[in-house]
Amino acid sequence: MPAGIQITGSHGTAQIDENYKNFVVVANGSKVTGDWAVAGASSYLHIVVTNAVNPIVAFKCAEQVGLGYTAISGSTWTITLLTNNPAALDYWVFDESPSTSPASVGIEIYNSAGARVYHSAQKPLRVAGTGAGTYTSGRTYAVIRADPGFASSTTATGLPFPEEWQFDGAIEAAKVVSNVVTAGSVTTDNALVSPKPGVFTPTYIGPTLVIDVTYF
Repeated sequence: MPAGIQITGSHGTAQIDENYKNFVVVANGSKVTGDWAVAGASSYLHIVVTNAVNPIVAFKCAEQVGLGYTAISGSTWTITLLTNNPAALDYWVFDESPSTSPASVGIEIYNSAGARVYHSAQKPLRVAGTGAGTYTSGRTYAVIRADPGFASSTTATGLPFPEEWQFDGAIEAAKVVSNVVTAGSVTTDNALVSPKPGVFTPTYIGPTLVIDVTYF
């Protein structure tokens, strides 16, 4: 870059400069079991993000939770999560650095357009890894699901005349217990049908992004 500040990590790539915007925590909160509402085969809850630019939500729950859908109205985003087993859930909203300063002291970096791209008081997105697994103990983890990855299956019920099938549709999900992330699914719809419906298995499923939210 021709001017400004640049901080490079031990891996040899820029971590901070005048153009790079790291996503930071702009909101966080908790939901209790009673906040989930039943709709069809699954339960849902909404996380509403105001003054949003490009928000993503990381969550931590001991039950399988998946991303259902997102509704956008201006700068307000309503992100819907789904589960089959309602439970307490913690969440963190990451977005581009907000226009207001998070603290009166620290280091600020602005780009040539006058927009702040970094403040040392902000808590940045810290990726610990991707996919299910056991991560370093003593840390707090959350997961980000960026795509629903819909799949369906059919199972014969045994009723022969007419032949009957159990249809189940599901999206990918994940749960976090301590430092262990487990992949799974959330059943979103089911029905008894005849004749036999098809089975859909996606050719590509995006991985779960695992985030370190220790002390966040």
